[in-house]
Amino acid sequence: MAQQMLISHSSYVTGAAVIAAGPYFCAGGSLEISRDACVANASKIDAMQLVDMTFALGDMEHIDNPEHLEKAKVFLLAGKHDERVNPEVVKKTQEFYEFFLPAENVKAEYEIAAGHGIPTESHGCECRESRRPLLNNCGYNTAYALLSHIYGHLEKPSSDVELKGEFIEFDQREYFDDSNVAISMSGFGAGYVPSACRDQSGAACGVLVQMESLSYQN
Repeated sequence: MAQQMLISHSSYVTGAAVIAAGPYFCAGGSLEISRDACVANASKIDAMQLVDMTFALGDMEHIDNPEHLEKAKVFLLAGKHDERVNPEVVKKTQEFYEFFLPAENVKAEYEIAAGHGIPTESHGCECRESRRPLLNNCGYNTAYALLSHIYGHLEKPSSDVELKGEFIEFDQREYFDDSNVAISMSGFGAGYVPSACRDQSGAACGVLVQMESLSYQN
C-alpha cells in the first residue's frame, strides 16, 4: 500500500518504506501470481516489464507521471530469515526503484537476521521468528532508519524519551461500505501529533502514513 500511494501520487508523496514486499504492479491483479512470484519466486518477476507498465499507466493518466519519482526516497528491508516473503523478491523491488530514483535515494537493508516482521530494538518476538505481532526484537530501530533516510539525518531517540504529543482517533467509515467484507479496514484510525505540530509553534510538520497488509496468516 505504501508503494501504491507513492507511485500513484508521486507528485506530492515524497517517499516510502517497503518492508518485505515485491515491486509495484507485481501481481498484475492476479491473486495466484501474488501468492507465487510476488512472495516466493523472484525469478518470475521482470522488474523492467513493471517499469514499462508504470510508464504506460502514467501515459494513460491513471497515476501521476512517473518522472516525479526522481525526487522520492525509498527504504527497503527484508529479514534474512523471512518465511513469508523471499528476500530475493524485495531485491526485485530495489531493481524497480533504481530505474526511477538516483542510487543514493534508495536504501536497502538485507543483513538483519529477522523473520517476517518489523525489526525493533527491544520489542516483539524473537528476531528470526515470523509470527504476530510482526515486531521482531533484533536490536535494530527500523522506524528510525526509515525516517532518517526519507526525511534526512535525524537525531536517534533515547529509550527513555518522554512523549509530549497527543494520540488521536478519527472516524474513517465514510470512506468505505462496512458491509463489504473484502475491505480489511477498521472503522477508526489512530494518529500521533507531536507537540510542536499540535501547538503550531512554526515547525514544518510532514505527514507519515503507516499502511499494513492484513493478508499474513500464522
